[in-house]
Amino acid sequence: MMLLANDPARRPIIGATLRDAAHVFAIGSEIGRRVTDLGVAPSRVSIALRGVDLRHFSPGDRTEARRSLGLSTDAPLLLWVGNMVHVKAPERVIGVTRALEQSFPGIHLAMIGGGPLRQSLQRMALESGALGERILFPGSLGESELARWYRAANVFVLPSRSEGIPNVLVEAMASGLPFVASRVGGIPDLLPFGCSAAVPEGDLEARTAAITTVLTAADHRLPANGQFDILAGARHVAHHLRLEAPE
Repeated sequence: MMLLANDPARRPIIGATLRDAAHVFAIGSEIGRRVTDLGVAPSRVSIALRGVDLRHFSPGDRTEARRSLGLSTDAPLLLWVGNMVHVKAPERVIGVTRALEQSFPGIHLAMIGGGPLRQSLQRMALESGALGERILFPGSLGESELARWYRAANVFVLPSRSEGIPNVLVEAMASGLPFVASRVGGIPDLLPFGCSAAVPEGDLEARTAAITTVLTAADHRLPANGQFDILAGARHVAHHLRLEAPE
């Protein structure tokens, strides 16, 4: 809806619809600001974070996860998950992995998902010399398989050109995995919840430095956080709408 609000012809209709609502839940503070710009009273706007199923996405033993995936138990592992399209900037993940290779010999990168840029990313990996053999493309995975990769990784990297509040970052943090992402959209809303960083979009040097900080931290795994539980989100909505909250 908020993308449609950028259309001058639709903006008045969307504004009227939002103003007629009993309450508006915005996915992130940036969208919340745009809702109030359309004339909704701030008292009728709540910021909500996306939830995930903690039965799948929760912290686990990294060594065990790596062994189950057939991975080295001691090499640094970067993780990216998403749709391989321009706005997600997946090529930047390979670029920052190249930049980190000298400081972290043996570093691995897993790029999970599919999309129109997949073949060009695979070619980019092949052009990365010996590093190319450590850039993995597992394809699109279900939740249980994806959860193992979150537990196996050291840091999640998301250098997108534009975002809202990405589900993949919520899944990563619910799994105890810190992230380094672009400071765009609602991503800064996630920073209070753990040892993660948001850097200027397109800044390779800042991204490299932030990932280095995470990789050299003595203990950067995050505890489970009920903030990201789908039931916690449902209770939040129920509180504002006076519905019967799920148990």
